[in-house]
Amino acid sequence: MKIHSDKLKELSRKLRGVGGELFNFDGKLAYSKVDNLDILVDFPLECAAPFAVSTEKFGQLVARLEGDCELEITTTKIIIKAKKSKLTLPITEARPAIEVQPNNLITVQRDNLITALNYALQATESGSFFNYSGAVQLSKRCAAGTNGYRLAVCESGGGPEIPMILPVPAVQALKVFTGKTISIGEDSNNQYFQSDGTTIIARRLVKAFPPYENLIPSSTKLNFEFVREELSSALKSLAPLAEEKSKILLTISDESAIISLASQQGEGNVEIPASGGDTFIPFECSLPFEFVRDFVESVRGPAIHLRCNSEKGSFLLESEKFKLIIAGRTT
Repeated sequence: MKIHSDKLKELSRKLRGVGGELFNFDGKLAYSKVDNLDILVDFPLECAAPFAVSTEKFGQLVARLEGDCELEITTTKIIIKAKKSKLTLPITEARPAIEVQPNNLITVQRDNLITALNYALQATESGSFFNYSGAVQLSKRCAAGTNGYRLAVCESGGGPEIPMILPVPAVQALKVFTGKTISIGEDSNNQYFQSDGTTIIARRLVKAFPPYENLIPSSTKLNFEFVREELSSALKSLAPLAEEKSKILLTISDESAIISLASQQGEGNVEIPASGGDTFIPFECSLPFEFVRDFVESVRGPAIHLRCNSEKGSFLLESEKFKLIIAGRTT
């Protein structure tokens, strides 16, 4: 069977997106599976029986190839011939592929979806502020991700009307898609994502996403605005002093804000302009440096808004369609 090396490299890139140890082939599909996640790629191949090869070895092998290749599969190995080289890999018994039976798929724009999901992913490490492990909720209205201590929301999520709860590995695997659109659907057991002959299947999570809307401060006098570039510059100045779990002290008064950080590396503070609407109320709070920095660096709007929900002990950072809810402390 003749095939170009670029097709083998693209196949390897896609299958490695789920992190499985084996690439499986059954003559029609190439697929990989790990835990509760499968990826299947349309890949016609002349073989007598399904077989599997090492993910790592296959990736290393095809990375060296250039130009047209010829594949030969025996009962014990796969042989790839290219120009003057002849490379072989041992094969093993393949795992059975999951049956694909998606219904009622909807088609969404890839770029909008990936932008929203990538933003939500920044808040999906383990934690306990929201009593919830890492996952992403996707709907047409928004994409939201949480690690328990912070929750990132991107309005205009680009997903389905009815919200879906996606495991983080599935969200990360969607990055293998390069087409303009992605088709999405789910049934009682699985979630399906399809694009350009590739299907990703994730086991459906049976849990509800935390009601984060209750934590978003709405009507409050503790509402401040900063110029994003000024805030970004201040955080970069303090970054050399930051350690794991460092916090910044934000002191706001007289239409200015002093951002302070102290650690074993030293201490420093930077003053930047701040505005607070019609009535400016002096305010002081402590916020995780890493969370604030990640948010400021991931948005591009001209202004950053900070609102405080003192009763819930939560803070909202907002810029255009992006929101970040974090646990903080007023002082």
